[in-house]
Amino acid sequence: MRLEVSGSQCMGHGQCQATSPAYYELDDNGFNVLAGQGVIAVPDEQQAAALRGSQSCPERAISILPD
Repeated sequence: MRLEVSGSQCMGHGQCQATSPAYYELDDNGFNVLAGQGVIAVPDEQQAAALRGSQSCPERAISILPD
C-alpha cells in the first residue's frame, strides 16, 4: 500500500498522529511531516497503523493508494 498526504488539505489537527503515533509524525507546527512529499510506500508491518491514522483525519488529507 502507498499513501499521500496533501499539504494543502492538512490543517494540523494531529488526529493521524494521535491515533497512530507509531507511523505519523508532526512538525513543530502540528502538521503531518509527510505532507507534500509525494506518494510514499508503507511497509507491510505499518499498514494497519497508516490506515487507522488516515481514517482519523477530519480533513481527509491522507489518501491511501493500492500498490
